[in-house]
Amino acid sequence: MDSPAEKDSNSTDSSKDSKENTKDRKGSSSSDSTEAHGASPQPKPTKSSVEPKTNGNHTTPKRDLTAPTKSSSAKVKPVAPKKPLPTPHKTEPVKKTEKSLKNGSGKKKTSSSESLQESESKSNKEKTIPPEDKVVDDVSVNGKTQKSAPKSDSLSPQKSTPPADATSSQTSSTNDDRPGDHSITPGETVDQSVASSHHPSVAAADTTRSMASCDPHTIAGINPETTERMIISKGKVKYINLIYKKVEAKIYDYKCDVKLLVGKEHFRAHRDVLSDASDYFGAMFSHDMKEKGQDTIELKEISPKGITVMLDYFYHGYITVDTTNIEDIIEAARFFHVEWILEVSCDFLVQCMSIVNYPAVLTMTDKYTLGDLRYEILVFFSRNLEALSKEDDFYTNLPYELLLQFLMDDIYIECSEYFLVQNLLKWLAVDPVGRKDQFQSLVRQIRFFLMEAEELEALPEDVTKIAGLKEEIKEAINHNLNIMGQCLKCGEKYIPRGCRSVATIFSFSEEGYFIIYRDPSKPGLTMEQLGPCGLDTTDYQAMSQAKIGNFLYAAGGYDENFSSTPRMFRFDPRFRDWTEVAPMNEPRVSFCLCSSDHDLFAVGGVHRVHIDDDNEPETILDSVEIYCPQDNQWTNTTPMPIKVFDMAAAYYNGSLYVCGGISADPHHPCPLGAVYSLKVGGDDGWVKRTDMITRRQGHSLTPYKGKLYAIGGYSMPETHFSECYENEVYDIETNQWTQFTPIPIEYGHLYRHNGILNGVIFFLGGDTPEAFLYMYDIDADQWEEVEHVGSNVQKLAVLDVAYP
Repeated sequence: MDSPAEKDSNSTDSSKDSKENTKDRKGSSSSDSTEAHGASPQPKPTKSSVEPKTNGNHTTPKRDLTAPTKSSSAKVKPVAPKKPLPTPHKTEPVKKTEKSLKNGSGKKKTSSSESLQESESKSNKEKTIPPEDKVVDDVSVNGKTQKSAPKSDSLSPQKSTPPADATSSQTSSTNDDRPGDHSITPGETVDQSVASSHHPSVAAADTTRSMASCDPHTIAGINPETTERMIISKGKVKYINLIYKKVEAKIYDYKCDVKLLVGKEHFRAHRDVLSDASDYFGAMFSHDMKEKGQDTIELKEISPKGITVMLDYFYHGYITVDTTNIEDIIEAARFFHVEWILEVSCDFLVQCMSIVNYPAVLTMTDKYTLGDLRYEILVFFSRNLEALSKEDDFYTNLPYELLLQFLMDDIYIECSEYFLVQNLLKWLAVDPVGRKDQFQSLVRQIRFFLMEAEELEALPEDVTKIAGLKEEIKEAINHNLNIMGQCLKCGEKYIPRGCRSVATIFSFSEEGYFIIYRDPSKPGLTMEQLGPCGLDTTDYQAMSQAKIGNFLYAAGGYDENFSSTPRMFRFDPRFRDWTEVAPMNEPRVSFCLCSSDHDLFAVGGVHRVHIDDDNEPETILDSVEIYCPQDNQWTNTTPMPIKVFDMAAAYYNGSLYVCGGISADPHHPCPLGAVYSLKVGGDDGWVKRTDMITRRQGHSLTPYKGKLYAIGGYSMPETHFSECYENEVYDIETNQWTQFTPIPIEYGHLYRHNGILNGVIFFLGGDTPEAFLYMYDIDADQWEEVEHVGSNVQKLAVLDVAYP
């Protein structure tokens, strides 16, 4: 069987001493060496193969970063971009709705989104690429969105249920182990990367942060391919059904064979036109109803305004809506069962009436059972707040109820909290006395902890004198200045609006720096291209990573001379930046980095020093360090009883657990099956636990509900290292290991850096340069292929991230 080294000639980060130590233990050949960054045993890398390097590609020019200060990019506020940005593109399909568009032929017109939905059900390796103009930018909502649930009525597009807030458990991590040279197709929808390896938008991407924009037409279900929206004047819109089959009959001509009496007005029409356009008339004229033979039919439940618009649509395929006839139109569309008119009416309510008359819109939607439009209204408001705030009388007409609902719900917005405060102050200035009490209720919904210290200090007395806010603002200032300790705070007030827990995939390559998001609640990936960051000067592939709270830490790896490094960086999902923090006490690579709720633990690994090409001494470590983010300081703790690298570690309930890896002692089995635990802060030292069933190295160890899940890695059943597809779980209480469903062989090798959310562990993996996203459902004991990702992706974590 081929060794991992033979499978992956591009992998690097070997350990010279450890390779020599393990070679004689199992009678393995020189190819049975171990990969220093935790993937697989590898031959010793040469300097030319790794310098300069970012997973096989050259790095950007070196930057001087000072720890532990905050990086300059962290000062950038998440505001709306000033010009259209080329990336990322949303790849998820338009939500499928079970409704038809009646036209003159009486046939159903199927939405183009159905073909997109069907394409998602195909294999990820054979995806149909959706056209860019069909892409819909959707928003997932956390927190209090139960107050503005998506519409349940079939007349409006169904929104996916917002995922509940969830915190992910801390997972073990060591250096990544991706075989092969990956390269994401930059600037491209991620699941299109199979079809194309380059994308023209990269050259045009001159941004430090690129976010997808939202087309307002898609918020309330208007499909630009089937419906044209023409703004005639403020509050007056013409909607044209582009797929409506025009009729040959002329309205009010001499061939009209029926009269409609509505109120005191008569309207002449053609029976055939009415039957084809409306199920109501179709049933009336095709069954033995008394109206079938009448020349004049009285319609008592609609208004003349309503029937006038209906006839325009029946004969021409368009309607003109304004604030004076919208309710008449909805009433008539309900009466005649015309789905398309109800859809565009909802769009009109959201975009033209909700901002100035929010309560009336909610009353109207309830009266005519249009479904709950609050979600669409709040999303439209958040997407367009900056533009709306520039309109005359915006603050005069802006309803308190809409403002309060928006601030209470967790809706994504690209404006800062300080911008929201300024808008509330302008709203108050319209009527300082009459709006005073309401203003206080609104300001209490502001997330002051997201504001900059100088913004907090500049707040006027209208805000600071409100009961209870003075202390909160003072606490927010301290939180803003305590950069290193921010990871220890959790809760809604510390994260941006619209955050959702997503699988977050990182990619550093010669094409640039990318982050890819996968929301577990919906299909499709979102790619975000960013500019230079603090991590550009390191080899991210060889680093170990773990997270505290919602902040990700990456440490160790190699420097530009291919010596192990003690450097560590912190990723802030709010600003998408990496900040260098205090370095470890000892340089190391191929080590474990795991975390508790408030500390990081660096365990074992290899200290490698590159003096010249013929002199590269390596030392396998037993040292253990603990990082306190509040103090931004590393301290040494009880060393391990053995010197080991390429193992896995996890923290659970006050104890640190380490298993597997490769020992420096040539008398130990290779790889190890040993398990040790350390009570952090205790006096018992390291305690030997029951060995694993399968000896392994380069694997992951994930804690969940009192158990530790050891997944993947490499084992040596004979004389060569090979993929380990067997998995096992350690019950901490009983001190016993039990095997569970193995990794499907077709998945290939799983990267050890993973993320867990609601009992589901997400992995990257594959045996080719093309990586896939996989997941293991712990409670169901089931594996599933989630999505094709692309290439040049290095690591994954589950983070709470705000994006459209």
